[in-house]
Amino acid sequence: MLNSRFIAFLSIFLLSCCLPVSASATEPGTWPGFKEEFITSDGRVIDHSQQGISHSEGQGYSMLLAVAFGDLETFSLLWQWTKNHLQVRKTDSLSVWSYGELPNGVVAPIDFNNATDGDICIAWALFLARERWNLPGLEDEARKIMASIQRYLLLEKFGKTTLLPGYYGFTQRDAMIINPSYLVLPAFKVFGRYGDWILWQRVYNESLSLLSENSFGRWQLPADWFLVNKDSVTILADKPPLFGYEAIRVFLWAFWDESLAKLSGAEMLLNLIESSGSLPVTINLNDDSLNEQEAPAGFIAIAANCAQQLDRRQQAEKLWLHAEKKIQVEEKNYYSQVLYLLARSRRIQ
Repeated sequence: MLNSRFIAFLSIFLLSCCLPVSASATEPGTWPGFKEEFITSDGRVIDHSQQGISHSEGQGYSMLLAVAFGDLETFSLLWQWTKNHLQVRKTDSLSVWSYGELPNGVVAPIDFNNATDGDICIAWALFLARERWNLPGLEDEARKIMASIQRYLLLEKFGKTTLLPGYYGFTQRDAMIINPSYLVLPAFKVFGRYGDWILWQRVYNESLSLLSENSFGRWQLPADWFLVNKDSVTILADKPPLFGYEAIRVFLWAFWDESLAKLSGAEMLLNLIESSGSLPVTINLNDDSLNEQEAPAGFIAIAANCAQQLDRRQQAEKLWLHAEKKIQVEEKNYYSQVLYLLARSRRIQ
C-alpha cells in the first residue's frame, strides 16, 4: 500500500486547483520558488545557465505552469512580455527563440529564427488559458500562432507530415532534420479542437509513429536529433549521438498524452535506472556508454512519471523522493527546475 508521502508527491492537480505546497515561497521545486528565482516582475523568464538569456521555450513552459497553478496574474505578465519582446518577426506570429544582451550591451532579440517547441507551447498555453479563465481574446492570439506554425513549420515530405524545429536551417534536398522532443503530442490534440482537426490528428498520429518506430542503442531510446530521409530515420551525424537534454522531454509529453506504453524506451530507461542505480545525464546511443554524471532533478522527475504510468509504483516512489531531495540544491538550474514542475503538473489538455 502506498504511503502518504508518496501520494503527496504523485498528487497531480486538475486545472481548477493548485499543487499543494507546504514549503516556503522561495523553496526550489515550487511554483512560488520558481517565480522568485526565474521570472522578473515584468514577466521575463531568465535562464541563468545560458548567460541570462530568455527564450521562447522558457516563456511557453512558464505560461503552461501558470495555467496549471491557476495564476492568471503571472500568466498575463508572461504573455505580455512574450508578445512585446519575442513576437516581433514581421511576416508571421512566431516568436524569436532567444533574447538577451548583445555584444554592444543592448538587450534585444539575439536570433530571429524561431524554436518550434516554444511556439507550440505558447499557443497551447493561450488556448488553455482561454478555457480556464474564459478569455476569448486569447483564442484569437493562439489561432494566429497556430496558423503560422501550420504555414511555415509543417512539412509534408517523403510521405510524412511533421514539424520542422525552426523556420530556417532544417531542410536538405534529400532529408529533413527533426527534434523529437519538439513533437508535443498533447498540444496537437488541443490544436485539433480549434483548427483543422483532420490535419492535426494526422500530425499527432505521424508524430507518435515517428517516436514509437525509431529508437536507438541497447536501451531503445530516442536521440536528441533525427535525420529523416525517404527510406530511413537515423541519428543526426552533426550532433552528438545522445539521449540527453533534448530527448528526455519526449517522455514528458508522452506522459501527459498517456502514450508512454507505446514507446519501448520508457520501460527500457526504467530498467537501466534499476540496474545501474541512477539516471545518467546522457546516454551514448552508438556505443551504449553512460555518462558518469547523474541527471538533474527534472530528468529524474520525468522518469518517476514514467514509472508511475507504467505501474512501477515502488520505483516511482523512490525516484520522486530522490528528485525532491535533489531539486533543493539546484536553485539556479532553470532547465531542471522547469522540467521538475512540468513533471509535477497534471497532463494539460
